[in-house]
Amino acid sequence: STLAAVLTQEDSDKHELPIAFMSYILKNHELKYTMMEKHAFAVVKAVKQFRFYILNSHST
Repeated sequence: STLAAVLTQEDSDKHELPIAFMSYILKNHELKYTMMEKHAFAVVKAVKQFRFYILNSHST
């Protein structure tokens, strides 16, 4: 099983454009996580992967 995430940025026309991608293959012990644990794990992995983009961006 795998995890995947896409970081998007909205353009001036309100279209979401992909700017970064992430995928991760779950290891044997991670396959035993509950669905909620897998969702939380995916969020943590994505935030770590996209940390540079998140910390160096501004919101409007």
